[in-house]
Amino acid sequence: MTLPLTSRFRIWISGLYQRHTSNCAERIRLTIFLGSLLMVFAIMPLHFIGLLGMPLIHLQAITLAFILLAVVSLMLLTLGALSLV
Repeated sequence: MTLPLTSRFRIWISGLYQRHTSNCAERIRLTIFLGSLLMVFAIMPLHFIGLLGMPLIHLQAITLAFILLAVVSLMLLTLGALSLV
């Protein structure tokens, strides 16, 4: 039996917190980092496809760079190559 997507996401997040945090300050840093990534993943694609903001090509290129940077930083954090200290 497979778990629903929300359960898998909760298990992944709790594992991420257990692997990368040992005290309250590190949990706060990780929460802020994940919250900022969530904002990038939620709002930046809307700007990239032209639903929000001005549809200027150089601004969309900057948006794409932010999205790619967020993906890379999340991958590095998940693999353990990135530290938030």
